[in-house]
Amino acid sequence: MTTDAISLAMIMTYNLRQPSKELVFHSDRGSQYTREPYSKLLVNHGIRASMSDVGACWESLLHEVLWV
Repeated sequence: MTTDAISLAMIMTYNLRQPSKELVFHSDRGSQYTREPYSKLLVNHGIRASMSDVGACWESLLHEVLWV
């Protein structure tokens, strides 16, 4: 996916759900998630980014179990 596509998806989801507390978005370190435009989008919406370490795929499992 491109940065534009995930940015649009994030904006649509944010507007639909309208979270009332601080939101944490966990992702891998894909280039679409680490580019400046997407980082700014998260900051502008009060969303904190969380990324797994390189080669540590098991980290996302913990986040998915705790937050689903």
